[in-house]
Amino acid sequence: MILAALLLMQSLNPAPLTGIWSVGDMPNCSQGEAWVFTADGYYVEVDLASSQISAVGAFDDQGDAIEYTHAHIPFASAATPQERRLYKITARTPDRINALNYKGEKRAFHRCSSPALQRAHGDTDARLKSQ
Repeated sequence: MILAALLLMQSLNPAPLTGIWSVGDMPNCSQGEAWVFTADGYYVEVDLASSQISAVGAFDDQGDAIEYTHAHIPFASAATPQERRLYKITARTPDRINALNYKGEKRAFHRCSSPALQRAHGDTDARLKSQ
């Protein structure tokens, strides 16, 4: 009975989306694609190894879905309205989200700690400026 009540509470109040989430079947918070969701309703898609941004957008966490816009850098045009897309959440825990994208393809997000985006050991400002 208590377990059922906890599951119901979790479905009514899902874990906050704000933070860094690696994308893929298995958690990998040191390399690969990740989405960084901010508290003000925006996100950036980054490469965890380099922290390079590849896309940005706005999102709305609806509990059972994540509605979002998605624009890859370089941007096509500021005059073009952003299409709203949907991740339909099929399972959600504080550390993992399973979802279907707007094409019906499975996606998994895994929560990462904030050091996942720190500069790699050995990087220097001079090396970063030369890229």
